[in-house]
Amino acid sequence: TVLRLKAGASSSSSKSSGTTAGSPDELIEDLMGRLPEQFDLIDANDKAQSLLKGKDAPYIVVLLQELGRMNALTAEIARSLEELRKGLLGQLNMSQKMEDLLSALSIGQVPGRNPFHTASWEKHAWPSMKGLQSWFSDLIVRCAQLSQWANNTGLKAPVSMWLPGLFNPTAFLTAIKQVTARNQ
Repeated sequence: TVLRLKAGASSSSSKSSGTTAGSPDELIEDLMGRLPEQFDLIDANDKAQSLLKGKDAPYIVVLLQELGRMNALTAEIARSLEELRKGLLGQLNMSQKMEDLLSALSIGQVPGRNPFHTASWEKHAWPSMKGLQSWFSDLIVRCAQLSQWANNTGLKAPVSMWLPGLFNPTAFLTAIKQVTARNQ
């Protein structure tokens, strides 16, 4: 309740600065408009089949895992936002999950941060303490990194990798050790 009151007081000042959308409808449209497209896992798996027997197979496995996790997260975000949009328009009955999602969005919080809420994006995401807007910007940058990696010729791992931008950075470090050990 305190966070909702604080968000209500600051929304009038943040509207003029353009940092957040005003109404829930505007926020939903903003998030859905910026949400990256799903990765084509069928195409990625087809490209990966011949490479999974090569020396860079551990990198390919990490890429496929990361793409799958990102698709699960973006699918849940798109599904829940669309459901909420329909609920606000009166096309669906508002469920407790939708109320919890609306509550989290109204205070600029990533859904799932409140342990009493039933709506959760956090259970599909990486550990983070960021607010909704910076967390969502982070999501876009993470998708861009994965997209660049997936579009590399031969699915080659990038020369430099933003490790915190992965769901499981330890898997990538393990892949480096495996490839190095096999080459040595």
